[in-house]
Amino acid sequence: MSLLNINELFDNFYKYLEARIDLFKFEAKESITEAVISLVQIVTLLILSLFIFTFLSIGLALFLNDVLQSHFLGFFIVAGIYCILLIVAIVLKNSTSFKAKIMASMFKEEARKAQEEPVTEETDI
Repeated sequence: MSLLNINELFDNFYKYLEARIDLFKFEAKESITEAVISLVQIVTLLILSLFIFTFLSIGLALFLNDVLQSHFLGFFIVAGIYCILLIVAIVLKNSTSFKAKIMASMFKEEARKAQEEPVTEETDI
């Protein structure tokens, strides 16, 4: 093997490494861009949901005020409903069975995707 072939081999290896680094950079940029877009979409949906939730709560409280012929009782009832929901959330936060159900539902999608992917066997030659 001549010295020229070795130099050419190292040159090709160096070009291969540069191409792999460029590919990694491109894939990283693509992943980061997708994550940022998803984050912006989620934040936008959360903000809009918060506005809807707020106005529905105020509307319910005003409706209850009208039904109960009171200026403040509807707001206390709505606040009480939210207090009950908060207590339930705190109790469920410490529940191990609730955590297990959430974990199972999160990984159910992963398991389904893994089952759908075709299994390829690698053979040694």
